[in-house]
Amino acid sequence: MKNFYIISWIFYGLGMFFQLMHWPGSDIMLLFGSLLLLIHFGLFFFIPNTTSNSEKTAYLVITLFTIYVTFRLVFLPFSYLWFWSALGCSGLTFIFLISSKTRLKWIHYIVIVLLTLSSVLVFVKGDQIFYIKNARYMSEDSNPCAYGLWDKYSWFLYCSDKTQEALDANQKAIDIVTEKGTCNPFLSNKENTLQELEHRKEMILEKNWNGWRSLQEFAK
Repeated sequence: MKNFYIISWIFYGLGMFFQLMHWPGSDIMLLFGSLLLLIHFGLFFFIPNTTSNSEKTAYLVITLFTIYVTFRLVFLPFSYLWFWSALGCSGLTFIFLISSKTRLKWIHYIVIVLLTLSSVLVFVKGDQIFYIKNARYMSEDSNPCAYGLWDKYSWFLYCSDKTQEALDANQKAIDIVTEKGTCNPFLSNKENTLQELEHRKEMILEKNWNGWRSLQEFAK
C-alpha cells in the first residue's frame, strides 16, 4: 500500500511539474495521479489495518483537497463539490480525533495546512489562476503563439465580469496577430484569425459570449 501511495504522488508530482513547464500531457497526468490517490484510499479504507478512523479520514481529506486543487488548475467544472466534500471530511477527521482522545499526528497537521490553503484558493478567481500559470509565456517575444494565451485570458476575464480587462486582453491578442501573424500552420490565414478575434470583442461588449473555442490548440 505504501508503494502504491508513493507511485500515486510521483505521478501527481510529475503532472504538476509538467504543468509548470507547460509541457503536453500535464492535465492527464494530474487527473491520473488524482485517480490513483482515490484508488489508494479505497483500498486503504476497506483492507483491514490498525490505522485509526481519524487517520483514515485524514487520508481521504488529503485526496479530496488534491482533486479540488487539480480541478481548479485545469479549469474543470464542479470543483466546489470536491472542496465541500473535503471540508466535511475534515470535520469528521477531527471529530474522530477528539472522540478517541489522541494527539495530533503529522497527517492531521497536513490536513490543517491543506484546509487553510484550499480555503484561500476558493477566493481566487479563474482569471487570476490562469494569469499566474501563464504570465511568463504571454510575451510575444518569447512565445510566438502568445496571442492564443491572451485570447483565452480574455475569456477568463469576461467570466469574472472584468469587461474592460477582457477587452484589453482581446486587443493584445489582436495586436500580436497583426504584428506577427499566426504561429499555427492550420491557422495560417491571418485575416480569418483577426476576424474571429474581432467577433469575440463584439461578444464581450454585448455580453453574449457563451463559450470559448480555441483559435488553435492551446499553446503550452
